[in-house]
Amino acid sequence: MPLRQAFENSQSILLETTGDLVIEHASLSLETMLGFKPQAVMGRSLVDFAPVDQRNVWEHTLKNGGTGLVKLRSTLGRDYYFDVSVSPRKGTDRLLIVLHNVTALKTKNQELLKEKEQLDHFIYKVTHDLRSPVHSAMGLLELLAAASADERTRYLELIRTSLVKLEARIDEVDRFYRVDKLALRNEEIDLQRMIEEEIASLRNHPGGASISFDFGVQQHEMFFSDPLRLRTILGNLLSNAVKYSDGKKPFQFIRIQAEVSQGKLELAVSDNGIGIAPEHLNFIFDLFYRATTASQGSGLGLYIVKDTLQRLQGTIDVTSEPGAGTRFDISIPNGHQPLG
Repeated sequence: MPLRQAFENSQSILLETTGDLVIEHASLSLETMLGFKPQAVMGRSLVDFAPVDQRNVWEHTLKNGGTGLVKLRSTLGRDYYFDVSVSPRKGTDRLLIVLHNVTALKTKNQELLKEKEQLDHFIYKVTHDLRSPVHSAMGLLELLAAASADERTRYLELIRTSLVKLEARIDEVDRFYRVDKLALRNEEIDLQRMIEEEIASLRNHPGGASISFDFGVQQHEMFFSDPLRLRTILGNLLSNAVKYSDGKKPFQFIRIQAEVSQGKLELAVSDNGIGIAPEHLNFIFDLFYRATTASQGSGLGLYIVKDTLQRLQGTIDVTSEPGAGTRFDISIPNGHQPLG
């Protein structure tokens, strides 16, 4: 009895079965973890609770006193993973089977594998994107060396464009790293000043000078949040609007509307750019996804926006019409702190 009692409130399930794996005893932890009442499983084969495609392996492992990782599904349909160990009970033909819940570890391992795959993909894509403008600039330098005086001006401008692209890629990677690694802060933010600074920096970007920027801030309360992460969100949304502007339109605009209340910041960024086709809208926040080849963007910007908003417990919605423009609506909780 002491052994059985030790399992009643643990993360392990103790089962006692016949040599043919018919259950004769189950600890109460069977119910707390998987939802099966111990009395309801008495007289049933343990193999019946294994996934159909794993039952032969289960039976062979258990009857031969093996150990390993097994999966069971709860009465609510959730999968649990267990380390299983089997030992014969002395003086009988009975088996003691211990299932130790390792679901959290298994889930963590799966998350780490997914993160590793994303990191491998990230390194490959970023390396490729950084090489492209470098190779372009190097090729142009060779042409520049043999160019006439008239051609040099054109080649120098092309080199400058390549270096601007390289700087943009490095800036995206830097933002991605800082957003991921730095601890969250909660500071008062001058929203109007931040928007003005981001607009000023974009006027020097390719295409930025021909766009009309319009913004308005309604602030009824002080706004507290993480300055770096809010700037990252705002900067990526605005630079995206510039990248996907429509140069064929005589008047191009980007509008920023912000309203701060005691509970949250509501921010809308809209433009009359090329827009996004409906079939792409569900994927634009995926890592490296690009909805169009009309820009040389890396596909990192909106992924960073979504990831950063999740860290701030914020939300984002997008509406768009091809040829007409795009609007992003975000909401971020106000971490308002009264002055001490």
